[in-house]
Amino acid sequence: MSSHPYNLDVLSQQLTSLNGFQYVATGGQKTVYAANHLQHGKVALKLLIPNSSSERFDREIASVNAIGNGRVPQVYESGKLADPYHDHLWLIEDHLLE
Repeated sequence: MSSHPYNLDVLSQQLTSLNGFQYVATGGQKTVYAANHLQHGKVALKLLIPNSSSERFDREIASVNAIGNGRVPQVYESGKLADPYHDHLWLIEDHLLE
């Protein structure tokens, strides 16, 4: 897989609160980027891989928000990103990777 599975121009145009995208990894159901958020500082952007379970993604968001533990990253935002080929669910959460 390339170092940028997603078009960075599309990401920056649609997620205007983020900049400085850095590809982290792709696995299971998501591709992860580190980025800088205008309000929250360093964050992780997770993009659901097309044809993955959106219900599982929604459950993950609900579970994370219900836990409220400092060891579990807080989800700040989530939504749907459109590109010419697919719609992608995404979430922005605390960046805990170092």
